[in-house]
Amino acid sequence: MKHVSCIVCLILAIWCVSLVALFGQRKGLISNSGFEASFSTTFSMPDWRPWGNGSTPDIQPGQWSVDLRPIQGNTYLGLINREDGTREAVLQHLQTPLEAGKCYYFTIALARDADYAGFGLPLSLQVKGLSDVNRKGIALARSPLIDHQTWRIYTLEFTSDLPITDLILEAAPGPGVLMHYRGNLLVDALSGISACIRASL
Repeated sequence: MKHVSCIVCLILAIWCVSLVALFGQRKGLISNSGFEASFSTTFSMPDWRPWGNGSTPDIQPGQWSVDLRPIQGNTYLGLINREDGTREAVLQHLQTPLEAGKCYYFTIALARDADYAGFGLPLSLQVKGLSDVNRKGIALARSPLIDHQTWRIYTLEFTSDLPITDLILEAAPGPGVLMHYRGNLLVDALSGISACIRASL
């Protein structure tokens, strides 16, 4: 009887942990987090749309001689920054707004291409958000300079003073760099957005 009770307790514990993980990931869940799309020379990616002036993101690999294999699925996102200051970015409307004053995080795979048709310098990923009262873009998080040509997973954490309804992923010069230059950023495997786990004292 004790053996049966232990098994039941174990099953219940696993079920509870699974529920916590599921609902922790549902807040601000991202659709098409693998940036999957049918190959096209014009940007058409389900659940994502270009954001900003001059933003013409690429579906990779296969364009501009980019041949890095996706870290998951069949396609990923390619973004550039130009010397005139224009940047490429994509936006997705979140299924559930993120709460103001609450810490969130996600993981994402980043890399760069050595050439990208002359846009070969490294960039960073700028994460922004939109709210009902601010549609210009709220800076949320920024990756370090992505100077490697293989995929690496980064964890980005952020808190906003306003509720966030839309998430923006934007190519940007490296942190602290004020000049504009020709660079590229490859983006894949975005996780769901989760609430930060804080240890209680």
